[in-house]
Amino acid sequence: THLVIKQIQNFLYRHRDKFQDPSRTDVQLTYHGLRHTRAEELYDSCINSGMSDLEARRYVSDYLGHFRDEVTRIYLVK
Repeated sequence: THLVIKQIQNFLYRHRDKFQDPSRTDVQLTYHGLRHTRAEELYDSCINSGMSDLEARRYVSDYLGHFRDEVTRIYLVK
């Protein structure tokens, strides 16, 4: 897992200029940032589909592979 994460991080570093929003030069796109964004988008999608807050957090937790609500809350800042 760590090798794959490192490969993705290296890819982002080498090719960031091709897909990062040019208006966001104040922050660098990172693997961890992508995970946070995906977690937030998935949570919002779950809520919009009618899941409760707890159900949505549990779903996102499983998706991220943490299986712990307290970690998911960090990703979601909730």
